Amino acid sequence: PKLQERKVKILGTSLESINVAEDRKLFEKLLKELEIPQPKGYAVRSVEEAINVAKELDFPLLVRPSYVIGGRGMQVVYNETELLTYFKEALKFSDEHPVLIDKYIAGDEVELDAVSDGEDVLIPGITEHIEKSGVHSGDSMAIYPPQNIPQHIIDKLVEYTHKIAKKLQIKGLMNIQFVIKDDIAYVIEVNPRASRTVPIMSKVTGLPLNEIAINVCLGKSLKDQGYKKVLADTTSLVCVKVPVFSFQKLNRIDPALAPEMKSTGEVLGVDTDFDRALVKGFLAAGYRFPISNRERQYKDVLLSLTDHHKPQCDDIARAINDLGYRIVATTGTHKYLKSKGIDSKLIEYFDIPRIQKNLKDGDLSFIINTPSTDANAARIGSENRGFILRTLSEMYCVPCFTSLDTARAFLRALNFYIKNPKLKYDSIENYRKTSFIKKIRDLIFVHF
Repeated sequence: PKLQERKVKILGTSLESINVAEDRKLFEKLLKELEIPQPKGYAVRSVEEAINVAKELDFPLLVRPSYVIGGRGMQVVYNETELLTYFKEALKFSDEHPVLIDKYIAGDEVELDAVSDGEDVLIPGITEHIEKSGVHSGDSMAIYPPQNIPQHIIDKLVEYTHKIAKKLQIKGLMNIQFVIKDDIAYVIEVNPRASRTVPIMSKVTGLPLNEIAINVCLGKSLKDQGYKKVLADTTSLVCVKVPVFSFQKLNRIDPALAPEMKSTGEVLGVDTDFDRALVKGFLAAGYRFPISNRERQYKDVLLSLTDHHKPQCDDIARAINDLGYRIVATTGTHKYLKSKGIDSKLIEYFDIPRIQKNLKDGDLSFIINTPSTDANAARIGSENRGFILRTLSEMYCVPCFTSLDTARAFLRALNFYIKNPKLKYDSIENYRKTSFIKKIRDLIFVHF
């Protein structure tokens, strides 16, 4: 605003458009006008307003301060106690701006980057998150191109992106995040700026997004630059992004995945097959897979889940047993697994010294631990032990998965790697060339 007051020419998207994307009421009005679905929500400035909104929308809710990046202060709350605890702490982050409360939709999250010249849009590609909504996009594993999103939903994402970019007169880069639930694509947020995923999309597609966007800002349209298609074509190349964390070097940071970003880097697994790309991504991020029965049969997997997540773990527990691991479970999880006819060995949750010894001796291959959503979970009550458990896993370099979706992906990769331990590596450029040649060969084969 101060630059604008001094009549400094600002290239790219206007300040007014940026404000519409950030202001709750203006953004909601925009989406209603464009007939684009959005999770219902409100901006509140007091505890009383927050309680009234919770009664209307019902739990779970996604709460966050306005005008923040990196998901700072964002959290999913499941009851009024968690909401009140959060809201009192959120005021420390935002004295001048309201707290945003949205109905939390536990669906499949996808995002896309785009370049707009105010009239036309270029979307290099769409990425599908492995973790459900509620995990920050920077901490989510992501797949390009999407493997599980139907074409009619992809068409909707493209349509919504073009409508928003044109209405806001976006000039340059933008990023949009969606959540898909019951065959409906909801817009979570629109960022009228470059995103952390721009370098990834440039690498895997070969499109120089920064150069294209800068040319747009300088007045050269997308058509003038030779880009006439809205969504760029895909090849048989598959890319899996895996975040990298530094919890061993960052004290008092809970390793649990949450809406607030915690990763410090990311790696890519690239191939022409999803499972191979998935394995490469995990390996590049520092995970290791045992490849012999003898190496696996003497190691355990520790499961400790909240009541909210127990009913969602049956397939995971059975997959662990099928791979030859023995499950060690804390009291509540052990009782649940027993009720489902799934074998596990009991270990008391409060027996931290024993768990630490198992970690130190290398008896645990990995841990699956879903934390409480309480804002004070790392500091109070029995959940303090969950925080200690996750911290110990980092200390002894034992993977600890706090999202069941991440655990499923790891088990899929592990199962594939046990059967296919030999991997071949090549440059992204050569994978794109190979994909193009394969695509031409397939067309020729179909033709004849």
